[in-house]
Amino acid sequence: MNNVATHRCLLFPEDPTICPFLTGREDTTLDVLKERLQKMCMSCEAFPLNLEQLSEEQRRVADVLMRLVAAAIWRGHKLTQFREMLEIRDEILDTLLHLSNTVEWALDPEEILYKGLVALTAGTSLGFNRGVALLASHQELVGVFALGPRDRDEAYRIWDEISDRKLTTLDLMHYSPEIYERERTKFEGVLQRFRFSLDDSPFQQVFASAAVCRVDPEMEIAKPLREFYGQTTFWVLPLLSHLKRPLGAILLDNFVTGRDVSSDDLRAVHIFAKQISLALERGLAYAELQEKLRTLEEAHRQIQERQEEILRLKEDIAAGEMVLQLTHSVKNPIVAIGGLARQLTRKLGAESPYAKYTQAIMREAQRLEDLLKDFVKFVDARRASEREPVDVNHILTVLCQEKQALWKATRINCHLKLNTDIPPIMANRRQLYNCLENLVNNAGEAMPEGGDLFIETDVGQGQVIIKIADTGMGIPEEALSNLFKPFFTTKPTGSGLGLYTAKQIIDNLGGSINVVCERGNGCTVLVRIPPAKEQGDGHDPGH
Repeated sequence: MNNVATHRCLLFPEDPTICPFLTGREDTTLDVLKERLQKMCMSCEAFPLNLEQLSEEQRRVADVLMRLVAAAIWRGHKLTQFREMLEIRDEILDTLLHLSNTVEWALDPEEILYKGLVALTAGTSLGFNRGVALLASHQELVGVFALGPRDRDEAYRIWDEISDRKLTTLDLMHYSPEIYERERTKFEGVLQRFRFSLDDSPFQQVFASAAVCRVDPEMEIAKPLREFYGQTTFWVLPLLSHLKRPLGAILLDNFVTGRDVSSDDLRAVHIFAKQISLALERGLAYAELQEKLRTLEEAHRQIQERQEEILRLKEDIAAGEMVLQLTHSVKNPIVAIGGLARQLTRKLGAESPYAKYTQAIMREAQRLEDLLKDFVKFVDARRASEREPVDVNHILTVLCQEKQALWKATRINCHLKLNTDIPPIMANRRQLYNCLENLVNNAGEAMPEGGDLFIETDVGQGQVIIKIADTGMGIPEEALSNLFKPFFTTKPTGSGLGLYTAKQIIDNLGGSINVVCERGNGCTVLVRIPPAKEQGDGHDPGH
């Protein structure tokens, strides 16, 4: 640098190859040197000496000043750009810091996506006009959330409101489920159409490169994307797990401002995407863990219910065995008593003064036999569990055939009307027969002087309907509420278990039973049972 004082600045082109700042460079053409000079001449050590020489030589100062002013303006412009760049970088760093702090403990994927899109669309740093979030699910990308204006008018309105209220990015990041739902609803139609394969363009390229991708209008992409974005350029941010597994993607665009995105901005966006991905992976893992926990809790609850049911069934079985043994022990003496009473009645003859006693013994013995039968049916209804597809029409047909002789003797006319399109139901055949027999017997016993019995089947509201109606005297209204309670009966010789057992069977089949009575005009029993979901393996359910 000792020869600096003897060298003139390249502002004076006598020897443009002489500059202490460019010594040793091969690209010392005049244009290159002037370009370098414009950037550093005011910092040159020779600058004060040049001004002194200009004063001594009385050279044209105006020409030099014009060059100096131009250089000063250029440097001022660069300083302004540099300052703006620093301000933008500061805002990006602040936004990134806010995003990091607000999602650090967030576990709700919806909250994470909301705050992530706010960070990418708010402010003047990145400030994209609009963002759409997609989540990966079963090798697909599904639209779940979108944030931003729907059109230009809404965009200007939103920006004016933010400016008027002086809202900061941190203010906008405030999350609530109501805000999330309101924003999501605006784009609900779009989100429903946004369902893509991971192999669709541009997502395949994005996830393969793990980098932000710019999508221009001329690129071939999935049809819903092109219909939504039209001629607007947009950018795709991949959201990847720490194992590079696709978690989702974020779509960003500037459909209002048309602003392009610099390489520096893309690097910043990539950092934002990593921050969002980290929080989202944690949130999705937590949500999956919560779902599995709920599944385990439900399984545990069902296991407890099954254990309680097993214990109850064991108790029922033990009680049933006791009742059956007791019934068997009592039945034989009762049958013997009834048989002996009938023999005595025949030997004594109808004119014997003792005939009325033997007949009373016969009646009571028969009542006890019927009571024992009801107890057996009651126990059987609680024990039998095997089910198969059963044809209701077939059971009713067989039942009516077996009761025909009794009805003829008691002057009951049976009217059987069966819908041939009745689907089978899943039931225990013996239980269902006993249930319908109880209902039919009750209807017949309600007509001691004879009458009409109507038995019908039909299908309605997806269920098999069985209707049993009689023309008896009906049941008092005050007795209807107790009709299905155990041991309640309106008959002098009834056990009160028939209708209770029938209701237990129907309830276990997922059906319902209702009784409608009109005093003096008989009763109607309506049974509804859901049909079988699966047919038997190729056999006739009625046989």
